[in-house]
Amino acid sequence: MKQLFPHALVLVLLFLSLSLAKEGEKNESTNMDSDVIVLTDKNFDEMIKKHDMLMVKFYAPWCGHCKEMSPDYEKLATKLKKSKSKFAIGKLDATVSMTTGQKYRVTGYPTLKFFFKGLPIDYEGARENNKILKFMEKKSGDSTKTFKDETELNKMVERNSLAIIGFFKDLNSKEANIFIEAARLTSYVEFLITSDKSLMKKFGFEKYGIMAQNDFPENTGKDISVKRSTYKGKFNRNDIIEWSKSKSVPLIVEFNDQTSQKIMTDEKINQHVIVFAKFTGKDALSKEDRDKLMIEFARAAEKYRNKFIFVYVDLGDVQNGPMFHYFGGDIEKTPFFIIFNLADVSKFHPHEDANTLTTKNLVKFIDLYLNKKAKQFFLSGELPDDWDSKPLKYIVQKNFMEITHDKKKDAMILYISNECEQCGDKMTMMKELAQEFKDSDDKVLAYINGGINEFKDESLTTDLFPTIRIFKKKTNEMVEFLGQFSVDNLRKFLIEYDVQKPEYVETDDEEELEEDNNEESSIHTE
Repeated sequence: MKQLFPHALVLVLLFLSLSLAKEGEKNESTNMDSDVIVLTDKNFDEMIKKHDMLMVKFYAPWCGHCKEMSPDYEKLATKLKKSKSKFAIGKLDATVSMTTGQKYRVTGYPTLKFFFKGLPIDYEGARENNKILKFMEKKSGDSTKTFKDETELNKMVERNSLAIIGFFKDLNSKEANIFIEAARLTSYVEFLITSDKSLMKKFGFEKYGIMAQNDFPENTGKDISVKRSTYKGKFNRNDIIEWSKSKSVPLIVEFNDQTSQKIMTDEKINQHVIVFAKFTGKDALSKEDRDKLMIEFARAAEKYRNKFIFVYVDLGDVQNGPMFHYFGGDIEKTPFFIIFNLADVSKFHPHEDANTLTTKNLVKFIDLYLNKKAKQFFLSGELPDDWDSKPLKYIVQKNFMEITHDKKKDAMILYISNECEQCGDKMTMMKELAQEFKDSDDKVLAYINGGINEFKDESLTTDLFPTIRIFKKKTNEMVEFLGQFSVDNLRKFLIEYDVQKPEYVETDDEEELEEDNNEESSIHTE
């Protein structure tokens, strides 16, 4: 089972959004007194021309998050309309008006975009009216701030952690306008601008230039921490935006409650190099060892900055224990580092002879990964010495194939998980059946914890617990039990391979939900 740690919450929210589908559709579609402008493929271009400052919610009728924010979103629209505000509020069903949704690269629901004179600006903040309104006010005003000297610049950077600074001899030049436009379309960093000649001379700019300055915590050693860097790309809006985004995360960043969302939801970089070590608490690294480790880590990060996000995790924080286990860590072998690809939820461990954290070993490991030669890791539970001492065997990933692909035996396997409340009763049934067949020469019964065992072949996993499957002798064909759980039914399944698929007549509501699920399968909720 692939667990998207730390994204398990996303799966829960997805389930909730589906369960609220019918109610959500009513809220979004049937409110005839709404002050929210209803947008479609046909009227969208007309509306963004008519309304210079329009916030648009791209939604799906089945989306639970969309439903949750609808009442407050309606109130905001009414408030702005009554006050004759320059701002307007709109919504578009992206499952119906698919052309517009695709045009603006909507990949999740709800997605909020602020259209300022036709230019789309992503809103990535909290879905609260005061935050949304503050964002619109900020983006409709001056997109850049000016400063008079280096002291004021440093204070601005300190307040915001990061600033992108534009230096222009002529603030009305083509280059300055490109910078200002990039600033308006960027929502995650402060843009500053100046034409001060002495500052331009100090930072080495003759006519124009762009510099990033950060005030991130110095956890990489003085010889590594880069406080200022100069933009050297082409002078166009999109490239400046992408470069600014790459500077919005420190060279290396700690994984914690404040940073986890940004680390794991970066749209551009979904590859992570993660190091685990005990930085605080009992038996923590000394300051000298910590600084040395961070310098080694940061030197590798400099080399691959735009390809990976480099993250460190403090094992002194007990909340990080489950994450450490998920990535296959051994507390006796720390510091420990891995590569995690969020796109396909794959994990990679370094080879045993190169698992000491040095820049050289990290670079070698990353290059192996980039050349598709790194060793992929799959989580496996520990196999106890007495795993086969009882009629119902306990198996893990490491011996799964040995048991299920025995040509001489049918293997009936029960998949359970620690969180499964219904699995206890099924275990009791399986134990009773296993006792009955304990002397059989051609049948074996076992169970596996699907939450702590992973497989390269995804067909061997399941997201539903409890699940019972048989792997047939001779062919090893996998057959899943679909009937009502009882000892008699399971016995029949074991002997006759009778899956006992329940018969039912699909109702209109089920057909409609199935259609919604088919639409949902191509998009995710946030």
